[in-house]
Amino acid sequence: MNIDRLKAIGVFLFSFIFYSLMAAKEYTWLFASGDSGDWLAASNMWLVPQPYGSPLYITLGHFLDMFGGDLVVKMTIILSCLPAAVTVMLVYLIVKHLTGKKNIALIASAVLLGAGIFLTQATVLEQYSLAVMFVVLGYYFYLKDKKWLVALSLGLGSANHILVIPIAALWLLLDRKRWRAWAKVIPLYTVSGLLPYILILWLMTTDAPRLLAGGLSLQAINSYLGSTSVMGSLSIMSLPERLLDFAALIIMGFGLAIIPIRLAFKKPWAMHIKLLIMAIIFPVWYYLTCRDPTSWTFMAYACPFIAIAAGIGLAKINKTYVLKAVTISAIAIIMLNSIFLNADVLAKANPKAQDYYNEIQSIPDGSAIVIYRGGFEAMAMYYAFSEGKDIIPIFLTDYNYEEDALYQYYLDWIHSEYNLKGNNTQHLTADALAQNIPVYVLTPILKKWTLAFEHNDTSLKYFDLVEGVDLTLVVHTENNKYSAE
Repeated sequence: MNIDRLKAIGVFLFSFIFYSLMAAKEYTWLFASGDSGDWLAASNMWLVPQPYGSPLYITLGHFLDMFGGDLVVKMTIILSCLPAAVTVMLVYLIVKHLTGKKNIALIASAVLLGAGIFLTQATVLEQYSLAVMFVVLGYYFYLKDKKWLVALSLGLGSANHILVIPIAALWLLLDRKRWRAWAKVIPLYTVSGLLPYILILWLMTTDAPRLLAGGLSLQAINSYLGSTSVMGSLSIMSLPERLLDFAALIIMGFGLAIIPIRLAFKKPWAMHIKLLIMAIIFPVWYYLTCRDPTSWTFMAYACPFIAIAAGIGLAKINKTYVLKAVTISAIAIIMLNSIFLNADVLAKANPKAQDYYNEIQSIPDGSAIVIYRGGFEAMAMYYAFSEGKDIIPIFLTDYNYEEDALYQYYLDWIHSEYNLKGNNTQHLTADALAQNIPVYVLTPILKKWTLAFEHNDTSLKYFDLVEGVDLTLVVHTENNKYSAE
């Protein structure tokens, strides 16, 4: 084995060990939009976590679930840390290929290793690391002129996260002059990237509980898009604040490496530079125009390409003091983010997600729990439910759900599965209590629960099961009133 391969393997191993040590070792909502509970549930049961579904990710989750061990740890290490480490290695290989300078390639890989946004997604249970790896792998094979492998890489990335589809389309549009050559590999992309979504379409027609997805209908998809705020929906008034947040993310994530980046984009642009620019611009545009406050996670797609651009720029400057300054900056960011963005430490210091999960597991089988249809607390319930916990989900009515297609699917499933009647939280709870089913309520939703039950013939009292437990038991008493036991 030659020295170049050993260096690349060394970059991978160091990155993998680093991310594994930093990774959260328990169920957590850190750095993400709370999707981890969805992914865990979908990896235990064949459910649709979101309308788009990430079919490759949940299939890999099911594969890992076939073996022993903690599913949280397995999915975090294998589906987040591992692909993130591969991506860091690919940045090294790409910069070395483009510049012919191994020292600069090492600096570029170090720049990515500690980049805040990329680091956060590499150390928690999320699908971004895997999707980003496939995009960067596709770019690497493009540089090697291996079109079939480009199509396969982008296809697998698309099957893992839907945002890769527009990236692949934009790259094809940029290189349209070679459309005949690309047309030959489009079938491979279609099979590996688009056809897997048939799994999601099929799951959305089954009788399984719908989680966030709802049923298969345009109304359900439209309802989801409206609630999560699609790209291009950010108001002009909010843009200055988002730009400031973006600047902070870039400066704190890349430090002095942002200085040489501009040199990478000096005209005339070769095609690989155009693809590089698009791989950065599209996620940045998405982040700056999407009203969803969690859209910063999509910036993970841009991070490897920003590091590659920094490497190209450093090669053009090729001054020792600049290389040293960027290297010191990268090392400083790695050290600082190891302290302040250490997912393992932060998850242990704030184990809210794990606490909710443990509390839900402690509820007696056959009980019901009043909970949001979405949100962090509901995701803990989804995970427990998917592991075989015998609980009845009753979703809180805190606004008019009659026009909400997603809620109607929840309601229909609850009625058929548990033989409950009624169209709001109060009726469903009353029906459950009439069947002597104990009902539990998560305390974060007590305020809205109280509003939902604000009637003259209803009194509510709450108590903690044990000190520090955020669950409240509501027991049915005479005259259809509710009180603490």
